[in-house]
Amino acid sequence: MSVVLCGSSALDFWRSDHPIAQSQPKKSSLRKLPNSIDTSLPAIQQAREICGIGQRPLHIMVLKASSRRRIQNVEFHVRSQPFPSGSLVRIDDNVFVASPEMCFVQVAAEGVFPITAIAGVEFCGYYAAAPKLESGMRPRRPLTSSRLLLSYCDRAAGQPGVKNARKALSYIVDFSASPKETGLMLLLCLPGLTGGYGLPLPLLNHRIDVGKHVRKVSNKNYYRCDLFWPEPSLAIEYDSNFAHTGSADIANDSKRRNALEEMGVHVMSVTWEQAKNPNECEKIARIVARRLGKPLRNHSYDVAERRYELRRYLLGTHGL
Repeated sequence: MSVVLCGSSALDFWRSDHPIAQSQPKKSSLRKLPNSIDTSLPAIQQAREICGIGQRPLHIMVLKASSRRRIQNVEFHVRSQPFPSGSLVRIDDNVFVASPEMCFVQVAAEGVFPITAIAGVEFCGYYAAAPKLESGMRPRRPLTSSRLLLSYCDRAAGQPGVKNARKALSYIVDFSASPKETGLMLLLCLPGLTGGYGLPLPLLNHRIDVGKHVRKVSNKNYYRCDLFWPEPSLAIEYDSNFAHTGSADIANDSKRRNALEEMGVHVMSVTWEQAKNPNECEKIARIVARRLGKPLRNHSYDVAERRYELRRYLLGTHGL
């Protein structure tokens, strides 16, 4: 007898500290839900404990409508049709969870574009969102990649959520290192009609090797830039509240900036306070746009309202 978690419950699991949620998981070859779905209260409680979800609403997939039961804080979702191999991950002998790829499509099916984009970048990044932690995140290896998400969408063509997932995939970049980097990148790059600034996508945490001619100002072999546009060699460095505070950190930041500038990389520093301030963020976007040769265009009469709503998702806790 099995319990299969899906949707936001799968997202909760992939954000947990469970060992399986720390890197790309081994996926099941099942292409249909197990026949022995268990919807009993003891089985559901056991699934909660195994997956570390606590008392948040639990979303469970079942084969047929007759399997649904009326249980407080539990919602059943009927899924009788086959799905692509790799859609499920076995967590325990009796517990499965939607894989990161299937979860991404299920989140997309809810129709909230910013949440879909956030989840996609997070699954492809080096962190799991953890709002209750002071840092707001838990470091981990990427669960998947934009390439694997696209491959899954191709194999799941026609299923609910795939169309929305494909739209979000146009803005998903691998290797984000924090929710705040993700929020800043999406705010700058999502299209204007969604409240973003419509700028070209950067590379995230891109490695730049230090040449011998720069070693006089740096003792590093390479640096990683938070957001990097190869043309015209522009980097945004996000200054976290959890780093860069001591004198040694400040000195290292200065060496880093000097080395990158010596290699022809123009470096902009952005603080979280700037990102949260609409006027300051507008200035940042305009500077980046000018550097990239991509003037900002506001195609919507209600752009201010759209940006306010988008910021609630990307720079706050709304929807996470």
